[in-house]
Amino acid sequence: MAKRIPGATAYYTSPGAPNPRMVDMFALEKGVDLAAITQVLTIGRGKDDDSRATASLARNPAGTLPYLEFSDGGVLAETVAMCELMEENFPEPALFGHTARERAETRMWQRRVEELIVHNQMNAFRYGRAVKLFQSRRPVVPEAAEKLREMAKVNLKWLDDVMVRAGSPEWINGRFFSMADVQLYCSLDFFAPVGQALTQELGESVQWLPGWFARCHARPSAAKSDPKRAAKL
Repeated sequence: MAKRIPGATAYYTSPGAPNPRMVDMFALEKGVDLAAITQVLTIGRGKDDDSRATASLARNPAGTLPYLEFSDGGVLAETVAMCELMEENFPEPALFGHTARERAETRMWQRRVEELIVHNQMNAFRYGRAVKLFQSRRPVVPEAAEKLREMAKVNLKWLDDVMVRAGSPEWINGRFFSMADVQLYCSLDFFAPVGQALTQELGESVQWLPGWFARCHARPSAAKSDPKRAAKL
């Protein structure tokens, strides 16, 4: 039987975008059914179904996607918070961990990949390739785009070095596929075709990263959460 998030009546999203995909992939790993309550919104089109249209902003003032709406009128946004809600309601399979220490270590790695790589990739995209889309939605710094891209690349090399020194574990936290893997994989996979193929650029200087990415890419949740790959299943 499919799992449903208690009290959730709507899941507002934009399939394929990196943040929505992260939540979608996490939900697929957990066996949580979001499809039954999914409502698709657009990004940057300025129409009634836009994530920053008046009706959507009334629900989620941050104007971000994805977010959940509940039967009591409450709303939950922010990707990691949404994933933690699923983990709390459905502990297995554990993508944060079974013990307090495992959960703390997963959050440590999740924050590292988010702060050092994912945020830099995202802002490089917002300030560079997608600046016309985002300049009406938030402050942008076009001159910073290339430096942010380079920071993401340098930090990705750092992660590879750390993983090699740790014995090249299968997953980022070393013991099980986790939230950290989901977040970094979704970021690298989305941005590679739009000017940030960082793994390929690093080439032979990275040893652990290509195998890790291939393992993530081979997971059924990776294919099902990617609209283009899912259409071929």
